[in-house]
Amino acid sequence: MCAKIDLDGEEVRAVATVMRFDKAIDVTVAELRIELMFPADAEGAALFAQWARKTE
Repeated sequence: MCAKIDLDGEEVRAVATVMRFDKAIDVTVAELRIELMFPADAEGAALFAQWARKTE
């Protein structure tokens, strides 16, 4: 999925993926869901990097 997101007045293009474990043997892993978002272009990567530096 490719989304355009408005964050702090900046439009960011991102690629998102959701992964989950369907037939896991361990009950705690059966409910595990992982959501990841990656920048779709150089401008988005620069904004993600800028925001990451702000949280340090």
